[in-house]
Amino acid sequence: MAIRKVALPYAKALLQVAIAQNVLEKVRDELTDFAWNVRRFDDLKIVISNPTISQEDRRVVVNKIASKMRISLLTKNFLNLLIDKGRITHIVDITEIFCALADKEAGIVKAVVESATELTLQQQTNLKSALERRTQKRILLHTKINPSLIAGICVRVEGKLYDGSVKKHLENLREAILSEL
Repeated sequence: MAIRKVALPYAKALLQVAIAQNVLEKVRDELTDFAWNVRRFDDLKIVISNPTISQEDRRVVVNKIASKMRISLLTKNFLNLLIDKGRITHIVDITEIFCALADKEAGIVKAVVESATELTLQQQTNLKSALERRTQKRILLHTKINPSLIAGICVRVEGKLYDGSVKKHLENLREAILSEL
């Protein structure tokens, strides 16, 4: 909760500027890539999180990485602002909140789909289209394999669960039989 209080104002401010400059998707991609690198590379994580490393040293490292990644001036300035304010350690959290806000702004909703086996590309496309018709929003599909479902799928979208798994049908059948006894 405390981290969200720190990260939210920065994410909102960047969102407003990115929208105003019509570069929301670009900034989203750049921040996501940078945060991915922070998570992936321990050396970068240390530079960002170690309090014994000076702001200037952090700035040098971040700017070199930003140049190699061809990050826009807006995103680079944002990263430098986080360094100046001592908030660069929260870059992953800020990025996650920024992406959620950007998705909301763009009308994108995440749907998590669990299936017993891997869905084909055609099945994913059909499911995505059906969910977009139902929600009247753009859907970003995340698929997971869960063999315990036996067959069928479970979909979580906008806080709702649509359970079409064989496991759930068997549980319902079991409850119905037990209630009759």
